[in-house]
Amino acid sequence: MRDHLAQPIGAAVRVGAVGLGAPDVPADSRVDVRGNTLLNNTFALFVEAAFPVQNTALKGDVHHRLENNVIAQSCEADLLLSFTRHTAALGLNVRPYLRNSVYELDLGGNLPWAVSGTPTQEALVTRWSLIAR
Repeated sequence: MRDHLAQPIGAAVRVGAVGLGAPDVPADSRVDVRGNTLLNNTFALFVEAAFPVQNTALKGDVHHRLENNVIAQSCEADLLLSFTRHTAALGLNVRPYLRNSVYELDLGGNLPWAVSGTPTQEALVTRWSLIAR
């Protein structure tokens, strides 16, 4: 997966917690990315709330695992992790944050733990864990 260079959000792999058109349906995204080359993308991966809508459930869980991937030459960052929509995480607009949700990421030794930014106070009600072997 290469050359996804759209600005500001080109990504080889996108994992979302809340589905389009169904913001009140609690979602559970389980994604394994194995044996791929993610090369020359704006972001190799982004894990985000996707489509949160104010005054809805704001609930979506993500279980994401990387294994035996080659990730290189990302223009912005290898991983964008966001508890809101990616455009809000990049400061392009304001969207609500997930609540009472779980993000579990296993980087499988494919990425060092280095994510730009930290969760805001509003997002701290979301539980997340990281395995960075």
